Amino acid sequence: MDDAVEIVTLYVSRRVDVPPLTAAAAFDAICERVGGVDFGVVIDAARCGPVRGYAVRRARGRLRLGRHAAVDVELDLTVSTTERCEVGLRPLGRAVPVVGGGKRDRYLEAAVTATGRLADAMAATVDTWTVLALS
Repeated sequence: MDDAVEIVTLYVSRRVDVPPLTAAAAFDAICERVGGVDFGVVIDAARCGPVRGYAVRRARGRLRLGRHAAVDVELDLTVSTTERCEVGLRPLGRAVPVVGGGKRDRYLEAAVTATGRLADAMAATVDTWTVLALS
């Protein structure tokens, strides 16, 4: 029997060093902005908000893979610790192959970029709130 186990996933996440309640407020604020185009995902604001279960917040959107290609995705905000969260992204349906292929590579590249930009936008939103509160 082969002991090697290959775990394959299309879920991409990025840590956000913001406490959960503050991160949830920042996630909501970003969902309310102009579609979230700044970080590569167009968010459906009508499908964004609090949820029950593991994720604190969840939203649906479209991740651009190129000029003419996009994939339906789900974004979520999960709690890591009392001081930080993770923002994650996964494709909906079977539009992206789990193993190999150019579309999978383009999806992973776009997903890593989008989650990084979303995490940075959340941190910047919290920083702006802090500056406004202290002024």
